[in-house]
Amino acid sequence: MKCRQLDTSTRFLLDTAFHRLEIIRDDGLYRHLRMKQPGTSCYYFDIITWPGYLTVAGDMGTWTFSRTADMFRFFGPWEGGINTGYWSEKLEAGAGRSACELLAKEYDHEAFCRSLKESMDDYLEDSEDDQPEEDWDDEDDTPDSDKAKVREAVQELCRGEFSNEWEAYQAAYEADWPDRWSAWDVCDGLTFKTYTSHFRWILFAITWAIAKYHNTKLVDKAMVTFLAVKGAAL
Repeated sequence: MKCRQLDTSTRFLLDTAFHRLEIIRDDGLYRHLRMKQPGTSCYYFDIITWPGYLTVAGDMGTWTFSRTADMFRFFGPWEGGINTGYWSEKLEAGAGRSACELLAKEYDHEAFCRSLKESMDDYLEDSEDDQPEEDWDDEDDTPDSDKAKVREAVQELCRGEFSNEWEAYQAAYEADWPDRWSAWDVCDGLTFKTYTSHFRWILFAITWAIAKYHNTKLVDKAMVTFLAVKGAAL
């Protein structure tokens, strides 16, 4: 997860390197910010808040979150990281958690294969029996060892070209696991979906825009104070 977040944050900073903040509305909890590079709408996005809600709209889609009255306080300014799990729970989409999953996650074959290998490694470490170590052999009647069957099943699944998590789940469930294995338990511990790059990009966009907004407010306040002091001294 950390590597993917780092990749997305770097990509986000490159995509928005020349963006400028425009405060269209700033009325308490009612805000409308626009982050955009002058002269182009590429990777632009608007952030709109009203009590209890925050919506991001632009080139990376439209996303609405709901949690507290002030959603700027909920997300906080940019600190280089994002809380994908917790923040995704605040994503508004239809009724129920499953709709949020459809928006924020997608099938990830690399994550599926990695979790499968980790599951296999755990099994091999826990299995201390005296079974023979021979590999599978389709040319004779020698039975495959449990370890050989597990290796073969994992290799076949990792070579699979699944288009979604359901295909991967079915293949893992129907694989030729050792007799004493429970296919249900195997599938229950696997990772099939991870957060999309679009969703992670949006989370970085929110915190980055909030940081820019707060910085602008601080600069404006400092300028007002400076002008007031300067005026009093004249």
